Amino acid sequence: MENSKKKSRALLQLTASFLLLFIATLFTVFILNIDHDIVRFSFLSSIFLISFLFQFYILRSQILTETKRKNQLRCLLGEQDRTARMLIRRDRALSEANERLREIDRLKSEFVSVAAHQMRTPLSGIKWSLDMLAKETVGPVNVKQKRLLLKSYESNERMILLVNNLLNTDRIESGRAQLEFVRAHLKDIIDNVLYYISPQAKGKKITIDFSFEDDLPYVSVDTEKIREVMQNIIENAVKYSEEGGTIHLGLYTKEKNVVVSVKDEGIGIPKNFRGDIFTKFYRGDNAVKMKTEGSGLGLFVAKEIVERHGGEIYFESKEGAGTTFYILIPIAENLDENEE
Repeated sequence: MENSKKKSRALLQLTASFLLLFIATLFTVFILNIDHDIVRFSFLSSIFLISFLFQFYILRSQILTETKRKNQLRCLLGEQDRTARMLIRRDRALSEANERLREIDRLKSEFVSVAAHQMRTPLSGIKWSLDMLAKETVGPVNVKQKRLLLKSYESNERMILLVNNLLNTDRIESGRAQLEFVRAHLKDIIDNVLYYISPQAKGKKITIDFSFEDDLPYVSVDTEKIREVMQNIIENAVKYSEEGGTIHLGLYTKEKNVVVSVKDEGIGIPKNFRGDIFTKFYRGDNAVKMKTEGSGLGLFVAKEIVERHGGEIYFESKEGAGTTFYILIPIAENLDENEE
């Protein structure tokens, strides 16, 4: 802005000088009656000199402007070059850090996989042994002994579920989760889950009311994975229900899905926690206060498995009044619904 003002001022000064010279020439010609040839020569010389000075000023201004522009461009290019070098260095550092994180993640996945598999075999053996003892297959046990065996069996089941959740989480995150789809009835899967969860429910005097439609259609599922989903949801309902409560299980068709509903009368889910309920390792404050144990993986794994089946899982809840989970699994196509 200051340079523009200076240029305008210089132009005005040149214009004023030209006008003064022109007036002086006219005065000389008409007032002082000097020889016209001398005046004409002087006048033309003055115009030439002024034009030369004017052109010189304009050229000088253009040169200065161009020089300034080049300097600015040179500074800008230098700044861009420094920024580019800095970005390259930062990109290289981020790439190296990302590689290290990938390697750490790979090692973590290998450790979790190996550890979980190593734990799975002895836990399955313990489960089998406890089941035989509780059913008095190898000999009679008294009531106190049977109660202890059932508690041990429940704890072992929780450990197996935790190991399965760890393995599923690792497979999901690494993209190695493979599903083996077969035709199945969800009622058979739920019956199997209830067989293992019933002792835990009886220990808290919780009633499980299971209602279902007749002639339910087949679904195409990985039975082992869907069983883990059902066990996670129903076991949570038992875990967070008050003693002497009731859990309502429903199994019915809705449009093109078979729907499983699990309704409890437990602690419910606070509104400010509902958006995070399916997040990995997340547990609500009220859940932690009621039950300190828990991995926070069950609902994360359940959601991933259900969605891999093309289904949906969601819930309705009121804090202090219980929660209802809904699991929708698509009906298998091109199958006879009454096929045994």
